[in-house]
Amino acid sequence: MKKPYKRSLVWFSNNLRTQSNQVIQEAIISSESVLFVFIVDEIHELKNDWGLSKMGPFRKKHQLDALSNLKQSLLENGIHLHIYSGNPTLLIPEICKRNKIETIFKQVDFAHDEIQDNEHIFNNSGIKIQYIDDNYLIPIHELGFPLQKLPDVFTQFRINVEKNMPVFNKPNLIQLSDCAVLTDENMVELISIQSETTEKLNGETRALSHLKTYIESGHARHYKETRNGLINDSDSTKLSPFLAMGCLNAKTVMHHVREHENEFGANESTYWIWFELLWRDYFRNVSAKFGKRIFLKNGIKHQTNKKKFDPELFKKWTLGETGEDFVDANMKELLQTGWMSNRGRQNVASYWIHDLNMDWRPAASWFEHQLIDYDVYSNYGNWIYLAGVGNDPRPNRKFNIKKQAEQYDPQGEYVRKWLKK
Repeated sequence: MKKPYKRSLVWFSNNLRTQSNQVIQEAIISSESVLFVFIVDEIHELKNDWGLSKMGPFRKKHQLDALSNLKQSLLENGIHLHIYSGNPTLLIPEICKRNKIETIFKQVDFAHDEIQDNEHIFNNSGIKIQYIDDNYLIPIHELGFPLQKLPDVFTQFRINVEKNMPVFNKPNLIQLSDCAVLTDENMVELISIQSETTEKLNGETRALSHLKTYIESGHARHYKETRNGLINDSDSTKLSPFLAMGCLNAKTVMHHVREHENEFGANESTYWIWFELLWRDYFRNVSAKFGKRIFLKNGIKHQTNKKKFDPELFKKWTLGETGEDFVDANMKELLQTGWMSNRGRQNVASYWIHDLNMDWRPAASWFEHQLIDYDVYSNYGNWIYLAGVGNDPRPNRKFNIKKQAEQYDPQGEYVRKWLKK
């Protein structure tokens, strides 16, 4: 059977995997030949109003490791991944023109900047873009209600979704040989990644291994009780860096959880993994519904936000030098590792917004720069939530930092570890 497209391009973004990757699958099924491309976006190096780039060194290394792993996996199937650095709105049309590409296959974006870039390419080049909704637990079109009817409160969203609980099938293994592979001979790649690097397991390979180990070890059966832990690696799933870079997708996680439940039974903790992944979906839907408003000072609310910005306070907060030990310990961990627990994130955000009475946006930008598991939707969704300009039904979600420290670090072990006390 003749395929509808002769020459297509797979444009990877935050879907750096070969398994359960519908973007690759759709391109191969519908195209006679395919070119595989990733663009390291130069916008990530530009400084914002607070002097921060979008991507700091921890996430940059994580991205390169994931790309290395993807490059090796594709190479084992005779496919070359072309990796360029620059402005996608200029590079993608040039690549398509040189290689006579008719159609681009890409994971759909709901963040404002990415949507604008995609529209610019589409409107100015005439190239067709096939968007694939492949990073959700439950795609928008399967929710059973239109996006504009998205509930303002997560609990109602969860209730609506759980009325028709989806089935999560085994991730598909794509036959990468089912199409001819194009090689871009006309451009010099601006970034070369050595596929033999020892860091290649920090991508999809390590993600799948970590997921399997976490489930089979029994940690998933205690997730709800341990998820607020601050010290041990197994306290939470630690899947978020892999989900954020697309080395895993949420459906794959839930398939493994469901298999475990079928064999050993479900409990409150295995349900809670679903619950947290559903929160991730919810913030994606909030972004799709409200667009750039999730980045504005007033968020998705219409009241005026009068909080200020103090650069000296901001510096102390980012360096973990506020004088509030529990806050400082968490901020030191973030500064030195690119990671912070969810419990820590809520506390340091509450302290910045409510105790210091500061504008939430520069702090959210610091998380964007620093976090290894940065996800635009969850990051900004959570920040506007805690700032009272998002989807929180409570008007002022302020944490009592002293009580939080007593509850989650009762022996002071975590504070001593990071403050060397």
